[in-house]
Amino acid sequence: MTDLRNTIAHILEHKQHLADVNEATIQQYVILPILRTLGWNDTNLASMEIIPEYQVENRRADYALHIKQDQNPVVLIECKRWDQPIGKNEEQICFYAYSGNVPLAIITNGKLWRFYLSWWKASSLSERIFCETNIENREEAISNLEKYLLKSNVASGEAELNAEIVLEEKAVVD
Repeated sequence: MTDLRNTIAHILEHKQHLADVNEATIQQYVILPILRTLGWNDTNLASMEIIPEYQVENRRADYALHIKQDQNPVVLIECKRWDQPIGKNEEQICFYAYSGNVPLAIITNGKLWRFYLSWWKASSLSERIFCETNIENREEAISNLEKYLLKSNVASGEAELNAEIVLEEKAVVD
């Protein structure tokens, strides 16, 4: 996907400006451009596909992605600062997704994207991780972002099905 390739290239060209900025800046200049390129619309009030500060019980996820406004979100995203390790907040986003009946959860600092299947029966959160990708590895990141976060793949259920296949294969190997 040329647009995603260009979006990631632009972000990486300017990554030196991202090291000292807050989460809101990462959301504005990294996360939203990637989501838009993947087909998610944040400008149409009628569809409200991208909801910032989405409330789950008495907490908030940074973003909820909706296919249909009157249904549960299909993806929750928790954003961190560019150089912040993302592992320490995985319980938070997985709890939000599981309790909100949202199948896919992502935690990202803009550079590293970690994907979880919230409903997967596992003894640890790490066993719910089906993909981890770094945008500095552009081709792999493009492939993974398209496979698991492209709006048409999420809407069709293909992203969730692919995640389930990955986790089933991991369970057999382990």
